[in-house]
This record gives sequence, C-alpha cells and structure tokens, in this order.
Amino acid sequence: MAEPRDITFTRPQVPHEPAWPSKEERLAAEKNQRPERLKKLKAEILNLFPGDALAGLRNRMEIGLEVPQAGKHHNEGVFMDSHLDNILQNIDRLAAGQIPEDLPADVQEMLRRIATPENRLLLKKYVFLHDIDKVNSLNVTYSDGRKDSPSWEEWKKVVPQEIQDDPVAMDTWMTSQGVASIGYYGHEKMGADSVRPAADALGVPAFVVTAIEKHGVAYSFSELKLETFQKHFGALSREEMEWAVTASFLDSSASLGTDGKPELTEFLNMCAAIHNHFLLIDLERKIHSGEPEVTDLDPKKMSKRLDALRKSSVRIEDSLTELVTRLASECRWSRYDSERLKAKLLHIQTVLQPPELTNEVVAGILQSFELNGRINEDQMKSWRRKLGAANQFVAAALTESEIRE
Repeated sequence: MAEPRDITFTRPQVPHEPAWPSKEERLAAEKNQRPERLKKLKAEILNLFPGDALAGLRNRMEIGLEVPQAGKHHNEGVFMDSHLDNILQNIDRLAAGQIPEDLPADVQEMLRRIATPENRLLLKKYVFLHDIDKVNSLNVTYSDGRKDSPSWEEWKKVVPQEIQDDPVAMDTWMTSQGVASIGYYGHEKMGADSVRPAADALGVPAFVVTAIEKHGVAYSFSELKLETFQKHFGALSREEMEWAVTASFLDSSASLGTDGKPELTEFLNMCAAIHNHFLLIDLERKIHSGEPEVTDLDPKKMSKRLDALRKSSVRIEDSLTELVTRLASECRWSRYDSERLKAKLLHIQTVLQPPELTNEVVAGILQSFELNGRINEDQMKSWRRKLGAANQFVAAALTESEIRE
C-alpha cells in the first residue's frame, strides 16, 4: 500500500505559518465565526436555488448545515457548514488557477478542465447538493465499540436543545457521551437519488448527479486496482468521470485530519488507476495497430506483460512511447542456437540420463526448429507432454541456448 500523501491545498504553507491551532482554539474560532458563516451559506442556497418549488430541498440543505462531524476525517469543524464552506473556498482557488502543484500533472489538467470560472455556478450547486442526505444516514460509533444509526429526529431528541448550535458545547457533549466518530454510509447514492428527479428544476445536468453519487468513491481505493476502477467508472463517459474526480478532490481536500491537512492517499490511488487504465487502452491500441515496431512479437510474452501492467499496484510512470519500446524488446520471439541446444540435450542424456529424454524426443525437439531460430510451439507442445519430469532439464537447456541480442 502506498505511503500516506498530504497535498497542500486547504491550508497553504507559507513562511512562518503558525502551527495548526489547538482543538480549543479551533472550537472557539468556529463558535465565533459560525453565525456569519451560516448567514452567508443560507443566502447562497437561496441564490442558487430560488423559487417556491425548491423550498423543500432548500430546507433540507439548510438542515444539512447542522449535521455533526466527529472522528479523524472532519476536523475542519463540529458541524457540516464548516466542511461546505471549505469546499466553496477551494472552488474559488481552483477557478482562479490555484491548482496544487504537488498533484500529478494529468490530475492538474483534469481539474483545470472542470474547475473553470464558467463551471463555478454548477460546482457551487454540487457543494450544497452532494451531502444532502447525510441527515438520513448518520452512523455513530462510540468509544466502547457500540454503533447506532439514529434518524435525524432521534438525534435531535437526544442532543440537548440548548447546545445544538454551539460547537464548543456540542463537542463537549459528544465527548461526554463517548462519541468516537460519525459516518454517513450510503449518503452519496441516497443524495443522487434525491436530486435526480428534481435535476431540471435545480438546474443541474446528469453529470453533476453522477458526481454526487460518485464523490466518495476514492475511499474504495485503499489500494490501486483496475478492477475497482472498472466497478465505479467503467460505465461512465469521460466527462462524467472527470466531474466525479473533481468532486472527489473538492470533498477530500476540504476534509481535514487531526493535523489540519487533507489525507489524499485514496484519491491519488484512484487517479493513478484512471491514469493506468487509459494508458493501457492506448498501449493495446498501439499493439494492434500493425505498425512495424509492434509486429512479430510473441503473443504469450505480450499477454503476460500486459497482465502484469494491469495488476500494477502503483502508477505507471512510463510514457506510451517508453512502454512500446520496452515491450517490443521484452516480447520478441525467443530464438535459439540449435547446435548449442543439441549439445546440451546430449549432455543431459549422457550425464543425467532421464528416461523420458529418448533419442526420438531429442530428434523431435531439434526438428521443431524453424529457419529463423524460433521453435514451432505447436510441435514443441507434443514433446513437452512426453518429457514429464525431464521438462525441467530441457527448459534449462533452452534458456542456456537462447540467442541474446
């Protein structure tokens, strides 16, 4: 598994930057800033989604600002309004061209294509819609191992009313109750299902709904696997995929760990899987192009090398040209010195004396040679079946007789 990666984005490092504030300092700042932030976010919701017809969905978005956050993934604040505000700020940074330079170049380019000034409005709509069903998917884990999945109404009844808007008091209460973390399992699909019927009225195209459904997919990439890519992205168009990746980056980069930094290991694994997928598509297209550099290659060797590339657990850094050159070298047909092989087979007969290696078998193996030094594999198969345990000796002899170019 790859080492954890931190990407500087939400808290850009500058000379003499103060250390990540203590929890007490952060809570005090959140309590002080929250009233103004809520006012701003609610005004943004009304501006983005006006009209009586959308009043119900606006209400759900506003309730979402009160969703509690606890655990190692959301230390930007005790309530979800802090998370959404972080995403909005990151959208502004991306739209202004402030792409983190420590991201892979192809990921930077993808973000530039999607997070444009022209797409700012759609991206902002995404922000308020993507977690709309967290209120319906609370999963509370307690320090003693207990788990609970309260409805929003049940949660509100349990939490003392006088602390429900106070980050400091809410954090103190959750600690006293032994709340270790709060998750929202399945909220992505639930949110997409809620938004899809109203997409036209909300002014969001289908690819934004897909981004809502897929924005948490990165957390499935604890390891880089193309099978995981196929499961989550295989049926998507390139546009849908790029919006989903951008949505995932915005969400991940606005979710802060206990050190105040986003943890993007899974996001980067996901992007590496996407990169490898399209690189291998281009490679296979090149291999079947009929161009001279990729003709007359051993299909078995090629299949084995492609399979190894598909199973790569890291990002393939070679360019397409470098991959083609390497495969053309590694997958050439093996050619053998027939006289050297004959001498080695006779040596095996004389010294090791395996009973399967009869004169008939030796003659048959040598007759499998073609004029270009290759062995006719169809003929060789029949002799391998007769060799039994002696196959190991013949295989070694072939390796030692191979012509190295």
